[in-house]
Amino acid sequence: MPITKEAYEKGMYYSSLEEQIQELIKNSPNMAYTVADIVQALDIEKGKGFIEDLLIYMAVQSSLKTLVDNKKIGSRIIRGTAFYSAT
Repeated sequence: MPITKEAYEKGMYYSSLEEQIQELIKNSPNMAYTVADIVQALDIEKGKGFIEDLLIYMAVQSSLKTLVDNKKIGSRIIRGTAFYSAT
């Protein structure tokens, strides 16, 4: 993800996707999110094309799997849909 020249010059820290997801979920302990909810909440740009959008969802799903495997967040299947929440 490109950053602005100002951010580059200041050396501003940009968190990884996993950190962004974990922060979102941590700040909403009474909520559970689907992959689509997370993409929307993180304001990840999509709509460039099918393949690009698919890659975005796959990256978020991969990050979620890592967070669940490391017991950083919880996961539960409800009516056939995976939801993710704080543990």
